[in-house]
Amino acid sequence: FANQAQFVGVFPTHSALIYQQWQQPQIEVYGQYLLIAYHGYDWNAIAHKMGVLDMARTTHKHTILIKTRGVTFIYANIRLSPYLKHNQAFQELLPSLRLKNENMVIVTGQVGHSCRDV
Repeated sequence: FANQAQFVGVFPTHSALIYQQWQQPQIEVYGQYLLIAYHGYDWNAIAHKMGVLDMARTTHKHTILIKTRGVTFIYANIRLSPYLKHNQAFQELLPSLRLKNENMVIVTGQVGHSCRDV
């Protein structure tokens, strides 16, 4: 599936387009397999919006397949799913998804001390 899938976007950034495809899939534009990346903590929100079960037991390799209206939606955890690395459109989008804060400094504390003490 993942090799044939058309990348639609990342939830929630592209949620309007994703929801539109859920309601009325444009098979002639996107095909029968739609690849959607999501952050793992967003699955409950996706499931609620799409009206499907939000159980983590429905995943395989951090990927969830849902077939409806003649289209297979492939929801892939953006950090853990092995299928996203094979999709060229996602790979092109990936650099813009990485947030970099130049003002952030990572500091460490002493072993056994509270993080608040750093």
